[in-house]
Amino acid sequence: MKFKVISLFLVVFIGIGVLAWTSSKEETEETAPIEKVDHGPDYDVVVIGGEPEGVAAAVSAARNGSTVLLVEHRDGLGGLITYGMLNYLDLPQNSKGDLTSLGIFKEWWKLVGGPDVTTVDIEQSKAAFLKLVEHEPNINLLLNTSVESINMTDKNIDSIVLSNGQTYTGKQYIDTTADAEFAAAAGVTYTTGQQDIGVDRKMAVTLMIHLKDVDWKQVKKAGKDGLFGGAEVTDRAAWGFSEVLHDYQEQEENTQVRGLNVGRTENGDVFINALQIFYVDGLSEEQKTAAIEEGKRESDAFVAWLQQNFPGFENAKIASYPTELYVRETRHINALYRLTIADVWESTDKADTIAYGSYPVDVQAMEKGNFGNVITEANQYAIPYRSILPLEVDNLMVASKASGYDSLAAGSARIIPTGMAVAEAAGVIANYAIDNEKALKELVGDESFIKSIQKTLKDQGAYLKPLGKYKFPYEDDPIYPSLKILYSYEMIAGGYNNDFGLEKPFRDLSFARLMKNGYQKLIPDVYEEKKAIFDQLEVELAANEPMTADSLNRILSAIKEEPVNFEFKAKELTGREVYPIIADEMKPYIAEYKINNEQQ
Repeated sequence: MKFKVISLFLVVFIGIGVLAWTSSKEETEETAPIEKVDHGPDYDVVVIGGEPEGVAAAVSAARNGSTVLLVEHRDGLGGLITYGMLNYLDLPQNSKGDLTSLGIFKEWWKLVGGPDVTTVDIEQSKAAFLKLVEHEPNINLLLNTSVESINMTDKNIDSIVLSNGQTYTGKQYIDTTADAEFAAAAGVTYTTGQQDIGVDRKMAVTLMIHLKDVDWKQVKKAGKDGLFGGAEVTDRAAWGFSEVLHDYQEQEENTQVRGLNVGRTENGDVFINALQIFYVDGLSEEQKTAAIEEGKRESDAFVAWLQQNFPGFENAKIASYPTELYVRETRHINALYRLTIADVWESTDKADTIAYGSYPVDVQAMEKGNFGNVITEANQYAIPYRSILPLEVDNLMVASKASGYDSLAAGSARIIPTGMAVAEAAGVIANYAIDNEKALKELVGDESFIKSIQKTLKDQGAYLKPLGKYKFPYEDDPIYPSLKILYSYEMIAGGYNNDFGLEKPFRDLSFARLMKNGYQKLIPDVYEEKKAIFDQLEVELAANEPMTADSLNRILSAIKEEPVNFEFKAKELTGREVYPIIADEMKPYIAEYKINNEQQ
């Protein structure tokens, strides 16, 4: 009997020992530092920017055999998530429910709790980005380091001088900074904001609001009960409460609080994406610093309002302020091909597809009192290799929200998962170009190159599955060419339902405002001459007056300052009758490449 007890004890003891040894072995293997290779000052690939896209590009290039230098001016990785506290992930999904950003993005997402959550912990996210980089022996990471100067010969970057005083060389360079800072310094041309559609404005910036001591059960109940318009609320996220926009009175002149996007972490921290700050140039450090202070003051006022008016926030406190703003757009580089809003709307595929996007075209408000537009509920569209190739530099790719996307297309392509998918492709491409001793632009149109890149990306787990047969909204409708002109200049928007309301009654004032919008964007000089006419129409026209043939002719005659006489059978006009007239008025002034993809 005694022997049996001792034997059982020994078995248990040995078993525990084995488990402990196994656990220790796994832990040691998991946490053991990867021995980095010292490459000195010379690398195959140099990645500038430690945003999520920078991590994806660096890891992808390293795994394909390139030696990589990753340069980041902050003290850590993760950019917008880590320093802007954007903890709510926008996920691109097509009509089939497929997530179109996988690969290294999914790998990182799993490290922070995905796919079960779309809201992430900031510090955990930062650590996960670092882990991906640290586990690649071919990556050397330089934090707290910035680019001081760029040495070039003709259109080729030879070397860079960093703030540590050292000079480094790379065969290929990838700019993953949010604003294409490196590319701009190298002489790459670009547009900013909505300059490409004739408007000198940019989407609002946001200061995230970080709270603790929020009673989430009460927030859930508020959403279910329809408070402030109601919301969808899960254990980790809430989106809605759109009436907050009207019920809260802002304290700062250039701020606006919209409906709430709320992300909650496992430890109960709550992050709110709702505070918009207008008229901020994201390329100006001075303006960004001032906007952060303005945002802090408005955050304090808004949280005080929440405490008084919103169940669940009675004891809420600001836990911290972000050190950086969420800047939605600055530069859009001029690439060999600029992705257009029509590419997104029409779900086009490309011969040189390197990634897919599928997030709604969310163009945030640009001025106070404006609520932004969802141009289209995107299905799935291709991002081509040419869109990351700047015109002016031969050994540089730009893989970030500042890539070669027109401003409206960037409303979808700018999200982090899509950016990481594009950057992952850039890492593969850089390695291919080096191995095959090819210049980046030499590879354009090379079918064997694209097939090789796509295969490698698929092997890495990237999503590169064509959508297949699909009819985009209004494809077979004769009115579509007119709609295409108008949505390409954000004169109309389809919203989440891709609906232009063609059969709904049109209004006189809406017509005058659309014409004004078109003149402002396409023929600003003429608009200035006619500004008084548009101002007078704004005063004279009733907001809800239905449009008739007589009123259309009268308004258009006033604008054109010459008689106009359109005839219609219908007594009251709808969008189907009116949109083609507006489009025809704008057509002579439209740059052809904005509308016709094949011209690029």
